[in-house]
Amino acid sequence: MPFSNPAGDGPARVVLEQVDDTQFRVLVPFKYIDAAGKEYDVPASDPNDPNDVTDLASVPWILRWLVASYGQHTTAALLHDRLVRPGMTLPERVEADTVFFRAVEESGNNWMRHRLMWAAVAVGGTMWSHKKKLCLLFFAHLVAFWAAVLWATGLLPWLSPLWAGIAAIVLFLLGFAWRLAPTADPSLSWWMWVAAAVGVGLIVPPCALIAASVRVVQLIDHIVAAVKGAGPQAYEQPSPLKPSDLAKAEARKASAMWTAEPPAG
Repeated sequence: MPFSNPAGDGPARVVLEQVDDTQFRVLVPFKYIDAAGKEYDVPASDPNDPNDVTDLASVPWILRWLVASYGQHTTAALLHDRLVRPGMTLPERVEADTVFFRAVEESGNNWMRHRLMWAAVAVGGTMWSHKKKLCLLFFAHLVAFWAAVLWATGLLPWLSPLWAGIAAIVLFLLGFAWRLAPTADPSLSWWMWVAAAVGVGLIVPPCALIAASVRVVQLIDHIVAAVKGAGPQAYEQPSPLKPSDLAKAEARKASAMWTAEPPAG
């Protein structure tokens, strides 16, 4: 029972209050106990702090077909949210990512998705925050590798696929040097390049299709809204795919006021 109640004598209960379209407040604390017996507390949100909220697993909308923002990994995501805080040192952030990986591994049998989730926080979170130039080099390496792969398939017929294939193999093998990056625990760093390189190939094609489909749906919504606005109904702007930061801040503030002083009746 890696996730338990604060007393450690029962399973964890995840009780949340939704404060806007994507943010939640943790109402009941719990804790995580790793294999070595070390405890990590996940406290309840401070009702007096409107910014003490979580978006559960921070998954971009375009990737939620692969990894949902909630599910078996919710407790691990909430734990990582609590472990990651402003002003952390690089070793502290690496430890938080490692605890997240161990916790999410215990949440279910999703071997590849767990490594993709860990690589996302290790590269897109820790490396980007602490070693931005190194992160840009990592992304450039990924782009170069997949460009060589596409070249080798013959999609660019005016170039020799043989040399492209050799380049792709060399770039992939060079990728294992990323296990020396200081932004990942040595016991896990081997997976950073592999998960990212394989993940790009698996994820980019369906994401491109999803992005195009979503834009078509949005276009239809705008057309229908315009038709309604031309008639007896007032024009109503379709909801944006992503709420603005101002709208989210206002929703958090309203939720905090409600919690502190609920209206009568």
